[in-house]
Amino acid sequence: MSETTAAPRLTGAAKASRRKACARNRKRRQRASEAKRGRPDLAVLDRAIVDSLRAIFRSAPAGERYKKAVHPDALILAVAGHLVKRSVQDRAAGRDVVAYRRQEVADAIEVRLFGPPRARREGALPEA
Repeated sequence: MSETTAAPRLTGAAKASRRKACARNRKRRQRASEAKRGRPDLAVLDRAIVDSLRAIFRSAPAGERYKKAVHPDALILAVAGHLVKRSVQDRAAGRDVVAYRRQEVADAIEVRLFGPPRARREGALPEA
């Protein structure tokens, strides 16, 4: 009788763990590639957008904050400014800094602000 060694079958938990590890590695490679191109990470971009909106709304007098118009060009410039500010803070803290490229930042902002919501693309949200 010959013995054959088959690859061990993964249990449900092991499969899920392997899938998560593969997804983490894929995302890590994607972030590194985007950083090399000078494109901001989505989480960093989202924080910069929120910080920019907060700064725009706070610039209005207290009673006028909800009436303050947000001009897209001002928002985009503010987001870029916040990304630069974060880079300066990261450099001062001794962390790795991404050298952002203007066109990559502009493209990332456009996709994030003017693209369809992710849930809508997957059909999770009803059409408005």
